[in-house]
Amino acid sequence: MNVSGKLVFKWWNGTLEHIETPLYTEFRSLDLNNQNIGYCIASGPRRSSSVIRIDIQSKKFQVTVIRESRDAKEIDKLDISIPTLVKFPSGDCTVSGWFYPPFSSSYKAAEGTLPPVVLFAHAGPTGAATESLNMKTQYFTSRGFAVFDVNYRGSTGFGTEFRNSLRKKWGLVDRDDMINAAQYLVDNRFVNKDRICMMGSSASGYLLLATIQNSSLIKAASSLYGVCDLIALTKDTHKFELGYNDQLIGKYPEEEHIYKQRSPVNKIDQINCPIVFFHGDRDTVVPLSQSIT
Repeated sequence: MNVSGKLVFKWWNGTLEHIETPLYTEFRSLDLNNQNIGYCIASGPRRSSSVIRIDIQSKKFQVTVIRESRDAKEIDKLDISIPTLVKFPSGDCTVSGWFYPPFSSSYKAAEGTLPPVVLFAHAGPTGAATESLNMKTQYFTSRGFAVFDVNYRGSTGFGTEFRNSLRKKWGLVDRDDMINAAQYLVDNRFVNKDRICMMGSSASGYLLLATIQNSSLIKAASSLYGVCDLIALTKDTHKFELGYNDQLIGKYPEEEHIYKQRSPVNKIDQINCPIVFFHGDRDTVVPLSQSIT
């Protein structure tokens, strides 16, 4: 799969062949058996995760849907907002995100008004936002909100340099990207400047708390099991992500002062918009103590 969301097969002689996959733009867990039959999990703007079969042996690349996680016929009955890719300048590069306009077959906004928006930031932080169907996004768009799902610096899928630009700068360059995303939407009349909200979870909960510090753009925020204390997280993290913060922030404890500087728990007085916290008491990745510190 390439970054444009197209599935491509490479023959032994180096020839590339595009595989037509109507309605599907994201592919993962690809597998090819010894009979040249490919399988993967695919999804798209109007399709939830589905197992698909690709017949490569016949060279016709026939695609068959084996199983859907959500019935496509039921999805087609819903008011689904289809995103467009919006690019904007931030720092010394171009950042992008998926913009979902509000959409409802039952209601129409008053003439001349601009919609409120919820800024989404994906978790990771080195993950990525895609255009695949997300019912949380559709919940908001079907109720009059726009959604902007931002691939801030550090996101995967945009090259090594773009992803590595977050190294040692977590909570800095990505924060700038979220603020510039909001400002771009306002400047280009996508959304109402007085009705900008932001939502983040886990690592992006940390980004959310960094973004709303000393910022008048964000009017309300929602943190879902977000990171508030970087030192506590580093001491209490699980084995799989041990050392992750060394890349994102700096070596600990040698650079403990940076951890203190960037921890939202030490900057509560700089947060000046309403915020709500949600956190499960059995969370083993981001402990509950992060939200009640």
